[in-house]
Amino acid sequence: MPGRIVTPPLITETTRNGLVLVDAVNDASVIFKAVPLRMSNAVKRLMLWYAQLDKPGFYHRYACSVLVGSFKDETSAATASAEAERYLRTHPAPGVKFPQPITGEEQRAFVFAFTVIPLGHITTFWDGDSRSVINRTQPDHQMRDGFVVRQIALVGLNLFVSTYGEGDNTDPGRAYLNGTIGTDGFRDLDQRIYRDMRQQPGFLASPLPRPSGTQSAYESAA
Repeated sequence: MPGRIVTPPLITETTRNGLVLVDAVNDASVIFKAVPLRMSNAVKRLMLWYAQLDKPGFYHRYACSVLVGSFKDETSAATASAEAERYLRTHPAPGVKFPQPITGEEQRAFVFAFTVIPLGHITTFWDGDSRSVINRTQPDHQMRDGFVVRQIALVGLNLFVSTYGEGDNTDPGRAYLNGTIGTDGFRDLDQRIYRDMRQQPGFLASPLPRPSGTQSAYESAA
């Protein structure tokens, strides 16, 4: 594919629409909406791969962190975080449900936008280094080509679902849709995690203060 650099060089810092990608020898993190995205070599390779593509107007990116629970103490927060992570691994994408949590081995699945609109196939796997579900579109996917990273993030006693997507679409229209409503496709999954968190011990009916700019499932799914 034109413009692809198989082994892109390390970059020190690049700001892209308010997202800061820092890739140093000793560490790397994407900071968005005040919640850091845990990094690994697998995540960095995907980000750097798509950042180097030379197709103006076809590129897309989206990111958000959604508050799905606040808890009264560290023990209840840690227990809820583990449960939310298990849910993430059995429901890695809209319309997808596996009987057991996914592992480091890639699984193929058919996905739906907003649970009803058929999109096509993805491959999904669990990246243990960053504790992320990573999805990649396949050739029959309507919104190809791209990837999505999904993580559970515990910030103090607040629990977030973080979503980061990036890719290189087949036309500008699909790139625009991906960039503007990409995170909306995961809203139903985030709200289901929120409803599950409400049943966890130590869940607080009123959320604790959260980082500014983050969204909250308390308001959207209560």
